[in-house]
Amino acid sequence: MKNSQNIVIVEDDIFAQEFLSHTLNTLGYNSIFIASNANDAINFCKTQSADLIFMDINIEGTMDGIQCAREISLYYDIPIIFTTAYSDSVTIDEASYTNLYGFLVKPFTQKEVDIALKIIQRQLFSKNKLPNKIHLYKDSFYNFDAKTLIIDNQKITLSKNEISIIELLIKNKGTIVTYSQLKNSVWKKDISDSGIRDAFARLRKKASNLPISTHFGSGYSLDLE
Repeated sequence: MKNSQNIVIVEDDIFAQEFLSHTLNTLGYNSIFIASNANDAINFCKTQSADLIFMDINIEGTMDGIQCAREISLYYDIPIIFTTAYSDSVTIDEASYTNLYGFLVKPFTQKEVDIALKIIQRQLFSKNKLPNKIHLYKDSFYNFDAKTLIIDNQKITLSKNEISIIELLIKNKGTIVTYSQLKNSVWKKDISDSGIRDAFARLRKKASNLPISTHFGSGYSLDLE
């Protein structure tokens, strides 16, 4: 069965690249991209859509795999599986400050890759699983299936970007959604901070009672009880 997810392999050893690429192809993953260093990996994430990264810790260059993963995790919510010949506690602790979803200790097998992918799919399903209808306050809620915002029993007409903003805030309720997250998840292109502020001003004008907090210089949060 084919899988349309985009998977990035960050690995500087050509034999390791070929083995992991072939393994993923065998498991039905066909959209595979190779990055031989940290800069190539970061540039790919900036310009393309990545669903999963296999990151070799000991890549050569100005950044190792953990440093590269930290840089990527600052701006993108992409699951990362580290591949490494080392599994000591210091390495694992350093990697834990990234969007870590698993470790594969070299040499690993196709079965181990398959198990790691299945575990990630279950983790992501659990993380992203939300009720169809999210209660906001009093007689107000958001319906994910219908893409509908109801405020005080009145339907609010939203633009495509406003829908994306609402859903991103709900999925990250109680935490700050940064300007970088908003740019990458909502607009997916360069937009000024003032442009984002204008978008929130329009949203607040439509739904003035939404419990959206502004964190000056950082971003916004949805503060639900």
